Amino acid sequence: MTKFGFKDSLVTRLDEWTTVEESEGFPRISLPAYVGSGKLGVGLDASGLQGLPDCLAGFYQCRTAPFHVTQAELYVLHDGMISEHLYRDEAAFTGRDLRKEDYCYGMRRNFLPLGYLSIAFDISGREIVGAELFNCGRSWRRIWNLRTASLATSYRLDDGSMVEVEVFAPFDGESVFVRVIRRACAGTLCRGTSVILTLETRHGVPIFDSASVDIGERSLLAVVPADAPCRPSEPYTVVYGAAADGGTLALSGKEMRIVAAGSKQDCAEMFLRLDFRRLAGSGMAQAESLRDALENELRAFTAQDWFEARDRHMREWTEFWDSVAGIEFGKADEFLMARLHLFRKSQYLARCGNDADCGGTAQYLLFHQNGWGASNFHDHHYIIDGAARAGLWQVAEKHLRWLRRVMRPEGRPFPWMMTYDGTPTCSPERDRAPMADANRALLAARLYEMAGAGRRRLLEEKVYPIVRRVALAAVQEWWTREGGRWVLRGVENDIMGDAPIINDAATICMFLSVLRKAAAYSAELGVDADLREKWLKLAAETSLDVVNGRYRSHRDAPPDARSGCWLNNIFYIAEAWDYLDAATMARTRDHGEPVVACNIPWIGFAAASSEIRIGRPDRAEQFFVDAIENRTHGPGYFEECAPVGVAALPPFATAHGAYLTASCEQFVLSDFWRHRIWIGRGLPCRLAASEAGFRNLRARDGLIVSGRYSLRRFEAGLRNTGEPVAMEVIMSVPAGVGTHIAVWLNGEPAAYVFQGEEVGLNLLLEPGEEKRVVVEG
Repeated sequence: MTKFGFKDSLVTRLDEWTTVEESEGFPRISLPAYVGSGKLGVGLDASGLQGLPDCLAGFYQCRTAPFHVTQAELYVLHDGMISEHLYRDEAAFTGRDLRKEDYCYGMRRNFLPLGYLSIAFDISGREIVGAELFNCGRSWRRIWNLRTASLATSYRLDDGSMVEVEVFAPFDGESVFVRVIRRACAGTLCRGTSVILTLETRHGVPIFDSASVDIGERSLLAVVPADAPCRPSEPYTVVYGAAADGGTLALSGKEMRIVAAGSKQDCAEMFLRLDFRRLAGSGMAQAESLRDALENELRAFTAQDWFEARDRHMREWTEFWDSVAGIEFGKADEFLMARLHLFRKSQYLARCGNDADCGGTAQYLLFHQNGWGASNFHDHHYIIDGAARAGLWQVAEKHLRWLRRVMRPEGRPFPWMMTYDGTPTCSPERDRAPMADANRALLAARLYEMAGAGRRRLLEEKVYPIVRRVALAAVQEWWTREGGRWVLRGVENDIMGDAPIINDAATICMFLSVLRKAAAYSAELGVDADLREKWLKLAAETSLDVVNGRYRSHRDAPPDARSGCWLNNIFYIAEAWDYLDAATMARTRDHGEPVVACNIPWIGFAAASSEIRIGRPDRAEQFFVDAIENRTHGPGYFEECAPVGVAALPPFATAHGAYLTASCEQFVLSDFWRHRIWIGRGLPCRLAASEAGFRNLRARDGLIVSGRYSLRRFEAGLRNTGEPVAMEVIMSVPAGVGTHIAVWLNGEPAAYVFQGEEVGLNLLLEPGEEKRVVVEG
């Protein structure tokens, strides 16, 4: 293990899989850790559960009324549940009156919280819970193990007793498993220890009407009807369940409380299983039978069941980690070790931070930034692209199916922001940024280009319908003819209420790429020949203005104006390197973005991917250094706006996704437009002069690429998971070889084209076939 100084961090040791955080006292400022199943998410504060009051919003100066004050308070959250509970909680806490109309359109709506978990201790006859722990605890330690997807927190209380809390949530389930141990100091006995699930918001707003809660022996059945005051997106039923070995259970309409049985022993130990089953719409009819089955299951629960569940959980995560992408460095210093850990942390959050069947959010099931309204953004272009490249193909496929499901048949295909059911969370008047449509269409195209088996069906049923719909809307709504040329009508690049700009270069490029892909896919499927001709004609007749050797960001931009991040990073965002000039783009980037334009690392990682495409890998590496040294917080979270903004706190899903993309592309870069991949093109000098390895990186056409690099030898294996494909493979020549090089294909001398610092080979790969290429000298 090594140390690394993330901001606002208590990390004392770090390796690829684990962070260890430590504090002599009980920490007031610590970013929560996270366990989740994908469907269910639990942010964990320094207590090991969720009972501490929030100190982060004030620390980051984002405690801004009327809808940002409570955004860092922790709850048990379930994807696919939206209501106004948290806005009402904010109003109750700040004393603001609830308005009859929506505040900022959809921003009254957020995750429907399922309660929050607290831990309480009897010390000298007094119950210590919540904020009182700050003054009663010390010798604090938390170990977050990504390999086992589990959290272990420990600390000592003022009575000398030692507390240990272990938590995990099996993937794709709706259960959380908790183990609580309280060991008395020598010569004393443990007093009471309790775990409490409070069925209210943090400031007293009931989650359910008391009349809608049916109390069982080990379960609660609670209903949120369609006409509830909290205005749910649809009717919900929640079946709560609790089982405890080593504790007694008490249920009411306001809480579930489990009290340790060993209150007069030298050690109290509880093994807990907590269930949060979500049913919606027609599925609510199954609630009674589901609850009966759960009661029977929980009645038989023992400590042995807890350990068996943990063993199954660990095996499942081990299988996952063995199947996805990985990178390694021969000699990992503190910076490179931090990079390895952040790669794993980003994969972990991509898998269990949201349910891809519900689209996903920019904040995971952790915080509930009210300004974001538990919404899916256009940002998922970057989140899902990174997940796909890094081996989380099931996540990407689920998201694509969701996109097809929520796409609107008329008007704008996709709003800038929407909840899991496709409901917009920004008003049509504010949403004048059609790049959101283009981004989602380009994501669909990216996933098709990376698909392996079943790609034709994917194109017909999911990808082409999305790309076609966006292309049609773009031509109809946004382009017009002026003075004999095509002009893009006034748009924004965000939904901040800025004045619309005409001929926005970034949006033009995004739509040009959509039109080109729509035409290519229509030809591949043999449909829409008339539309194809129109799309190709518009694309051929549209170009960007060049002023002073740089691309002009919009029609009215002054000649020396700096271009914004969208245009600066358009080589990645729109894969515009196929039709824009690299030298002109490099000048545009250098003039417009000598440093990251704002305090947002995902833009830096998009910049890194753009620089790799331009052919400047060392410039790309500068953005990695900046983000990891200056914009990474706590146990390894990339920031969005914090600490200078009010609407966001780390971790930010877009940054973690863009990091995965850029990290993978340093080793394997796919051509978006043709059957070609580069291996090693993105390696900066610091890596090219050492040793590195990579495995299971997804490239285009379903190729899975693994390899090892050293100063004198570069080996890569390409495994085809799709259909027969003829692929041009361009590999970098190792940095330490002389002018005499050898290129081998499956151990035999290979025909290749020498390209100075690279060699090119043409390979035909059959389904299931793997070929190995070696360049050495």
